[in-house]
Amino acid sequence: MLNLTIEDQSFVLAESWSEITFSQYITIINITTDESLNEILKAVKVISCISDKPEACEKCLLNISREDFESLGDHFEWTKRKIEQDSVQKEFLEIDGKTYKIKKEYNKLTLGEMISVETLIANNKNMNQFEVVFGVLLREVVDGKEKEFNEDDFLYVISKLQDKVMLLDVYNCISFFLSGVEMSTTKTSKAFSIQQMAKS
Repeated sequence: MLNLTIEDQSFVLAESWSEITFSQYITIINITTDESLNEILKAVKVISCISDKPEACEKCLLNISREDFESLGDHFEWTKRKIEQDSVQKEFLEIDGKTYKIKKEYNKLTLGEMISVETLIANNKNMNQFEVVFGVLLREVVDGKEKEFNEDDFLYVISKLQDKVMLLDVYNCISFFLSGVEMSTTKTSKAFSIQQMAKS
């Protein structure tokens, strides 16, 4: 993590994709695909969302000069690179004392699950495609068995667990899943460019 001090306020910011939560990644996608924002404001909001105090960080960044803001550029080069990881993808996650399994293959969904997924996509058109798949693939394990897919669990995973799961724990599985199914009704992610901050 990186420490940033602006005037009398200090912030802790992520230094790499390995320090980003899934929730932060979704926020980044939503910011960078928002056509109402210009590129500088997108960069400010992205940097703020990967800090420990997003609202305060954004306010401070908006109060520095453009020259000072642009000088931070080189420190966030990692965000311009493709997300890659060398470690083996996790199969299980422990969250709040519960065990969750990451379902890895789209073709192993039942017909009923696939129909449910398509229905959820149709009913949640503003939801990011990564977010939808996260809700589909993360399944609680009860008495050694993976729970069947249902809408209540799907909504619980999306609303309660995104900020408790690190991006790289699920990214590969979600990306692989998306390569096997087209979700045209959801937002698509695209590259964004921000810069990494140095320690003060």
